[in-house]
Amino acid sequence: MIPKILHCGYPRSGNYLLHTILRYVLYDNKITYFSQKVGLSYIWKITYKQYNLNELFPGYLNIDMIRVYNSQLFLCKMHKIKFLENIKVDKNLFFKTASLVWSNDNLKNLACILENFDHIIYIVRDGRDAINSFIHFYSMPHIQKFFEKHRKYSVEDVYSNIKLFKKFVRLWTNHVSSYFEIKKLYPFQKKIILLRFEDLIKDKNIILDIFPQNILNKKISKTNLTALFSFYKMKKSANHHLNFGHAGTWKNYFKKEHMKIFEELAGNYMEKLGYT
Repeated sequence: MIPKILHCGYPRSGNYLLHTILRYVLYDNKITYFSQKVGLSYIWKITYKQYNLNELFPGYLNIDMIRVYNSQLFLCKMHKIKFLENIKVDKNLFFKTASLVWSNDNLKNLACILENFDHIIYIVRDGRDAINSFIHFYSMPHIQKFFEKHRKYSVEDVYSNIKLFKKFVRLWTNHVSSYFEIKKLYPFQKKIILLRFEDLIKDKNIILDIFPQNILNKKISKTNLTALFSFYKMKKSANHHLNFGHAGTWKNYFKKEHMKIFEELAGNYMEKLGYT
């Protein structure tokens, strides 16, 4: 029987890579998605086609992506139709079916549901790269189609607007600070595994050390993970979703003022996470 697994992290921190690897290494255990079971995936697919929207990556509309608001659980997808963006679901029904769950919420927001999972993986990325990737992501034309009624920002707009740039940095610091808070205060802290995106990129086999051997795909070989999940292959199958697959791209965009702001707001957490 497959365990219930949650992986979460600040957007653009490696969640897509992590989810794809998890699906592969746990495939023999028949991962189940609540969205597919109740037909929400079908509704999303039909309405995406009607509005000429593209899935962010293959299988995006099948995945159980969640957020928690006022202790209520919502399935969420980027969508032009407001009521299909966040759909409230019954927690008991959801956890009877869902086995692999993705969230971009911070752990503090998710605290009321964490006890339902056997494994919780918090993936983190160098904040400078994560923020830079997030800024670029929301400037992509196919992403801006979801926000036609809202003001659109280009990459240049964000970096030239210091107030807006600070907002992106604070979102990252609030996210990672929740990891440290939850690890310190909650009884299920031992379930939570911190995974750095950069470490996963270097050695995808570290995923195999997280789970008991009896729940892993029996066909797995270590060479398979390395070959199957190279950035080149991931980019080829999800070109609309991926932009930068290596560390340090932020250096092309951060100026001295951005570095100063980032150091003031996030330097402490970067040090705690082992980044310099």
